[in-house]
Amino acid sequence: MKKLLVFGVIVLFLSVSVIPSTGTTDVKQITMPTSSGNTLYVGGSGPNNYTKIQDAIDDASDGDTVFVYDDSSPYYEHVVIGYTKSINLVGEDRNTTVIDGGGNGHVVEICEPEVNISGFTIQNSGHEMGHDLVRGSGIVILGHLKTRTIFDNNIVDNYCGISLYCSWYNIIYGNKISANVYGIHISPSLGFSSKNKIYGNIIKNNHYGIRFDSPDDNNIFHNDFINNIQHAYDYWENTWDDGYPSGGNYWDDYIGTDGNNDGIGDSPYDIPGDRNQDGFPLIEPKSNDTESISVKLIKSRLGVTFGIKNVGHEAYIDLPWEIGLYGGIILWPLDRGRNGIIPIVPVGSEIQKTVLVFGLGPVIITVTVRSTMAKAEGFFFGPFVFIREN
Repeated sequence: MKKLLVFGVIVLFLSVSVIPSTGTTDVKQITMPTSSGNTLYVGGSGPNNYTKIQDAIDDASDGDTVFVYDDSSPYYEHVVIGYTKSINLVGEDRNTTVIDGGGNGHVVEICEPEVNISGFTIQNSGHEMGHDLVRGSGIVILGHLKTRTIFDNNIVDNYCGISLYCSWYNIIYGNKISANVYGIHISPSLGFSSKNKIYGNIIKNNHYGIRFDSPDDNNIFHNDFINNIQHAYDYWENTWDDGYPSGGNYWDDYIGTDGNNDGIGDSPYDIPGDRNQDGFPLIEPKSNDTESISVKLIKSRLGVTFGIKNVGHEAYIDLPWEIGLYGGIILWPLDRGRNGIIPIVPVGSEIQKTVLVFGLGPVIITVTVRSTMAKAEGFFFGPFVFIREN
């Protein structure tokens, strides 16, 4: 039964038209190459299946598909697709088929043209730079003037999620790119990168969403930029929208209006770098990606203690929190509120934080993390806090 399911997944991947499956409603489609080769399997229970992704890639020929099962995940590897073959690398499920770089180097390195990667979580690269080259990327794409397609992946907790070096005509769409220092970085090292299309991605919770340090003539549209410290930087001349009425990107800090209710802002969004604008910023995100954190107040004796749990499929970095205190006599903090940043909340983990207070009497306590809030009644007695049972 599982073999039939896998066959169906591969047929879908190799179809003439592939639509991203990240919850985006982008109407663009990409024509994928039809495979004339064989399928090599990694993981799973087949008698001739490979145990390592790299071994299957090394044995593959032009046009082959390497299909990776999720039941042997995570795969702790540094995958290199070299200069001798063009293949399709397909994961069984983007949320459960994990390639983990172990905290060093690039996780996936692509040197060959016409490579397509889909269906993985790619995580935990190195976090260093040297000689103007990033040495830690989830996916690094080097050279060539032919199309490489990166779609339907989670790319998380890397120095750079995706890096391009002297690389043209790449298509990056339908990915969730989060909790990286740079979500996507187009580097000036080794030469210019141009004619790349980046669309339909969720780019969130990164220090920098997209940074262009190399010109020109790239197209960026229909992406959701959410909760990045800096959404974008572009000193060069690139196109940040798809015209009207298709629209540009969603920016969660856009403050313009939509007077005619067409879903597109009435004023442009300025891209830092002072040379580009998104002429048609979207009022609503293209994706249905919802908040994936839960917040609760925890009974304790000293101070206000709250917990933040990541119940989603991607890490959160630099997560802002805020406490509000209402009623009672509050001697500290004087402004009846405290706030701060949680540096990182990994997938599946719960972080607890205690904030010291000093007051007297009944109080209502709120804790807000992003758009999620917890609320409880309590009583202050000096530095001690007693939370009422719900």
